[in-house]
Amino acid sequence: MDVINITSISDIEIQVADFNFDTIKLNRLTDGHPMVRIGIEIFKLEQFYTLLDCDKIEIANFFATIEATYLEQHFHNATHAADVMQSVYSLLVNSPVNKHLEPLDRLSIVIAAATHDIAHPGVNNTFLANKNDELLQKFGKESTLEKFHFSIALKVIEETRILENLNQYDSSRVTALIKELILATDPGKHSINTNEFLKIKEDINLENSSHILRVLKQAIICADISGQARKLEIATQWGERVYEEFFRLGDLEMELGLEVQKLNDRNTVDVNKGQVGFINFCVKPVFKAWNEVFRNEFSSKILENLDFNCQQYKKLC
Repeated sequence: MDVINITSISDIEIQVADFNFDTIKLNRLTDGHPMVRIGIEIFKLEQFYTLLDCDKIEIANFFATIEATYLEQHFHNATHAADVMQSVYSLLVNSPVNKHLEPLDRLSIVIAAATHDIAHPGVNNTFLANKNDELLQKFGKESTLEKFHFSIALKVIEETRILENLNQYDSSRVTALIKELILATDPGKHSINTNEFLKIKEDINLENSSHILRVLKQAIICADISGQARKLEIATQWGERVYEEFFRLGDLEMELGLEVQKLNDRNTVDVNKGQVGFINFCVKPVFKAWNEVFRNEFSSKILENLDFNCQQYKKLC
């Protein structure tokens, strides 16, 4: 990626702390490089250039490399990753935890969000298990994709040498936290992690590193499924993308003679009804937990968005 392109992308104004951010629109404006633009903005605001002793070109190339390593899936692509990156940043800077986070914590969660689905094959862990896929054999049955994503993320981090100016202790700390956060995005672990997060509600201590870890895990979990918590015109676009990916997986399952997972059958699924269920049983619980711990106007507004979107989908059922 050359300097002229970086300059052009950097000139696009964005409000990276706004929860109703439209990454799909930014993808069009940046000619397919929303992660580069968001990354440049966050690095500037958080002074990560100084922390890593690097310049804008190096950071742009780092995020462009991540983008290029994502595959052209309908949903699990670089645009989704950029959206999660922006969402998690927005959640943190608009919460009481923000002033308690160390720079390395902030850096770690931004990189984790950017890479959490890197090289995603457009299938899920259930499919990999049913197929006895090579990835399952290599990474095991538990959090198969998430372990795979971390392995690719680590390669990109090493190849781009983005952390080379940190001392060995800090570099190891960052990569260890990135691993923890990527593994936390396993949908099968959302309930477990959310329950662990809620345990600190009554006596939360933001000077306690174990409490901070639970907060960071919950933040990336929320951000990963935040598409339906955005305003409706943005939420519907994310919904269309995810269901098209589900349906393509269902077609593949049928072709391979595997059991077609419930949400993947394009002939039987009512998308609007599916979105109502997704909001009520997946998205709302994690954001409700976030609001219970960090009760403020920002987190309450997200729950209002979810309720409004859910009502609109119900009208279409």
